[in-house]
Amino acid sequence: MRMLFALLWAPAAARELSITDFGAVPGGANNATAAFENGKALYDALRAARKGDVVVVPSQRFVMVPYAPLYGLEHVELRLEGCLAAYEPPQGEHAKVWPFYLGNFESLITIHLSSHVTVSGGGALDGRGHNWWVAFARNKLASKRPMLLQIDGSTDIVVRDITMLDSPRFNLYLGSYCKRVLVERVTILADWAAQAALQKSVPMFPFNTDGIDVAGRDVTIRDIVVSNYDDVVAVKAADLLSDKTGAVPGCTQNVTIYNTTVYRGAGLSIGSVHPSPLKPCVGVGRGQLLY
Repeated sequence: MRMLFALLWAPAAARELSITDFGAVPGGANNATAAFENGKALYDALRAARKGDVVVVPSQRFVMVPYAPLYGLEHVELRLEGCLAAYEPPQGEHAKVWPFYLGNFESLITIHLSSHVTVSGGGALDGRGHNWWVAFARNKLASKRPMLLQIDGSTDIVVRDITMLDSPRFNLYLGSYCKRVLVERVTILADWAAQAALQKSVPMFPFNTDGIDVAGRDVTIRDIVVSNYDDVVAVKAADLLSDKTGAVPGCTQNVTIYNTTVYRGAGLSIGSVHPSPLKPCVGVGRGQLLY
């Protein structure tokens, strides 16, 4: 009887869920309908994942539009063996085909209020940001551009062994007081030559394609390679969004950054953005920066 009880309560074995099992179709065609279906397949796979499961993006290229933000993921890995590439909206049609989240264009992947989530696998997120940069430079966008990977209000997060390419705006955003985060062996590249060419026709440069933006505590960033012609790492104040308890979380602190290789970038920015004019909020703790 005791053995039967133990078997009934044994945790389910971890599974690998491929996004192709949920309808994702690889290919490089820039088709809005197919991109929407691929975004939905990614969303459905991650929502179907149980604790310990791995959601796999196979070693192919999948063009996508984000379907919806992901809330409440727990003990899940997103393994990028291939590439998730953003659908590239035609000029003037960004708002027609790209969804919004909290008043801004939704990031390619948004993870909110989650814990023990890993994004890894050796693959890539490709933002295909050139058309977004052009629209931004010409003041044709009414909302902020999407980011590649946005993680808000989450704990025990690992982002490792991925490449992030040509994000429309920030590449990796760790906001709303993320805690216990490890970012390692991540490569971030923006087509600086394309951005520089745009500078000839518009009076602005760079295009706010930050590498990693951090607002939280107990964050380690190491062994990264960045060429983005903007802030490599921007350590920002924790914003005023409440956590699950309804309390304002506090200041950004205990951020460690080391073994950073920068080819074209503006280095480290600390405390340049405050949550309010009256509350500077980046704590000086046990952080260090070692290039």
